[in-house]
Amino acid sequence: MKKKLYLLLLLITPLFLINCGSDDDGPDYLAELVGTWESTQIVTSNCPSADDNGTLTCDPFCINIEINADGTYTLQQANFDTQQIETETGTLTVTETTIHLCEDGESCDDNDPATYVKTSNTRLTVTFTSDGCQNAASFVKQ
Repeated sequence: MKKKLYLLLLLITPLFLINCGSDDDGPDYLAELVGTWESTQIVTSNCPSADDNGTLTCDPFCINIEINADGTYTLQQANFDTQQIETETGTLTVTETTIHLCEDGESCDDNDPATYVKTSNTRLTVTFTSDGCQNAASFVKQ
């Protein structure tokens, strides 16, 4: 009888040790960015026209973006030519190093994602190309 019990325990024990996989799907990169981010400065370089290169200090603001947990965003951008604030809404996809904004009503297959570096819980740098220029925007979480 002891032999059968020992054999039964020997056969059952591995079933308790088998790992079916982790319940953790890895980091939730979107959750790390949820909130309102306000730009503090934008550095523009490598523009077709050298006159467009430079540093813009955002006072009172250049770009504000609100990132929501459901994968949507609202972006407000100052248009310095018209002195108006332009608002854009859409959805976004976030990976470990990129953020891809897709404006509502637009085809986003050919949009280049921006690269971001989160330097702390309250600071973020986003690099992107616009009008042939390389841009690095610094943001602070509000």
